[in-house]
Amino acid sequence: SPSNIGSGWNGDGTAISRHRLTFNGTTNFVLLNNSMSLPSADEDRTVCVWARNSGGGANRILFSQGSSMATDGKFEIGMTASPSGAVVVRSGNQSQATSSAIWTIAGWHNICVSKSSSEIKIYDDGAPVYSGIATGWTTAMHATARIGTDTTASDYWLGDIGIVLVYPSVLTQLQVTQACN
Repeated sequence: SPSNIGSGWNGDGTAISRHRLTFNGTTNFVLLNNSMSLPSADEDRTVCVWARNSGGGANRILFSQGSSMATDGKFEIGMTASPSGAVVVRSGNQSQATSSAIWTIAGWHNICVSKSSSEIKIYDDGAPVYSGIATGWTTAMHATARIGTDTTASDYWLGDIGIVLVYPSVLTQLQVTQACN
């Protein structure tokens, strides 16, 4: 079962207005100190985030966990400026996976990223949009996690986040689809 570290779920998979966090793209984020129940950098995981983008044009991070040091362990999921609207997964100071452009302004998406020791998969609303080899993951991982920014608090999300679920395992496509509905 997931570690529910976000907010807002009404039972049918729809993020609803009274259960969302709005991020301004410049200073807003949620700091989750002492997130020891989350998987470390080299452990299997699936992270699912319900989010709505209010503006592109910059790197925007939905969820991050780890150190603010570029070479230390970190796990980040966000949207890239180039290609605009693509989902990116970063570890250390490098991108590990980048999907095709999927974000639209004002549209809600359920982004799920599954990472095993050998593979990364990105899903958009339950449909696979990227699959590739997982390389370059460091084993050092600090307990701090953030919603709405990266580990250095510099790439802020602009829009709404309705829920964040972290599973300590790799979900199948069917399980991801069920989590989206």
